[in-house]
Amino acid sequence: MLVTTKNDCPHVKTTQFFPIEEFIYLPFQSFKCEFCNEKRELWICLTCAKSFCGRYINKHFFEHIKQNNNHILCLSMLDLSVWCYKCITNGFLDVGSYINSPITSKYVNAYSDFKFGYNFMPPTNQISKLIKMNSQQCHNFKYYNFIELLKNRQFRNGVLMVGAGISTSAGIPDFRSEKGIFKEIKEKYKVKHPEEFFSKKKFIEKPKILYDIIKQLNLKKYNPTITHYFMKYLVDKGIIKIIFTQNIDGLELKAGINNAKVIFAHGIFNEGQCINCGKKIDCNDMDDYINKGEIKICNECNNPCKPSIVLYGEDLSDDFYETMDKIQDCDLGIIIGTSLSVEPFSSLPEKLNKNAWSVVINNEQIGEFDYDDLMKYHLFIEGSCDEICKKILVDCNWWDDFYNRFYKINNFNYYNENN
Repeated sequence: MLVTTKNDCPHVKTTQFFPIEEFIYLPFQSFKCEFCNEKRELWICLTCAKSFCGRYINKHFFEHIKQNNNHILCLSMLDLSVWCYKCITNGFLDVGSYINSPITSKYVNAYSDFKFGYNFMPPTNQISKLIKMNSQQCHNFKYYNFIELLKNRQFRNGVLMVGAGISTSAGIPDFRSEKGIFKEIKEKYKVKHPEEFFSKKKFIEKPKILYDIIKQLNLKKYNPTITHYFMKYLVDKGIIKIIFTQNIDGLELKAGINNAKVIFAHGIFNEGQCINCGKKIDCNDMDDYINKGEIKICNECNNPCKPSIVLYGEDLSDDFYETMDKIQDCDLGIIIGTSLSVEPFSSLPEKLNKNAWSVVINNEQIGEFDYDDLMKYHLFIEGSCDEICKKILVDCNWWDDFYNRFYKINNFNYYNENN
């Protein structure tokens, strides 16, 4: 059937339109049918700005009209056409007329800018004056803008700051939680604070305790998670330039990330050094001593040697301090799986400049971030690291490529593919 455009729809003048100032900033990419959650063939009601599926799915826009008979104008999210349901030109009850007017064209152009544009973050100082958003609306707005900026390669100098949470799905226990490493250590060795155990002084006094813990952990047996390969994926895309990690397991390297890209803030277990003079010890030699339960003694200063991890009372490496100043030049900071409770690592996000995005992926909110302030590029995404990283990959339309490169090859058997 040939469809002709009506330029003189009388109902445009009598329709109460959703404010165009607010319409511009709606998170269209999160839209789904209000009745059935369908995401195909969606129509936006120009009166209430809610979305409903069309007559080729479950006809829920027509149901919306029957319940709200003055909501008669709608915009197709598929082809950007506008229809009036009171200008019926044939016998189908749920088919209206294709119309055009200067008023409806504003809505078409607004949605078109979103659908086909590249920079999806409008000036937030304008938004805050025009529209009041609750916490969830603010989150959705920021999240989908972040996704558009990410997938369209608008970030070119990002930094990752990660902690123990990215390795827990690989089977490695974290440090401070109810099921963490320290709880078992506290019960076994009768200590109250981590400083009493993981300190330089304690190691010199009783080096065998740390050797026993490292042997028990057996970190070499673990494999990278989806999150580790997500980090590798962002590095390969040129989005991430630096990775700061609190973890000592070395799974970043096992995922194939170049060693030059990773700053091991708290050291790494598969290297060794003297606790006193810092002489480097061959990692295989260190492993042999740990596995046998014997203490490796430095042949230069006669002090015990340890894996190259930072203990309480020891300073972080020079490359940590030399590299942290580069954060101020970054346009994106993604913080994953860390409570940001240990200095000086916890101060890294403060180095980001005010125009950089700060994205926190964690089970709980952390740090000094204004997540509900539209004036700040701060975004909190709640959930497990693997699930959120997969969601981001899916929303960026990167999952198939990621799956073929990493997931299918490495067989993440700890991850429930039905998530």
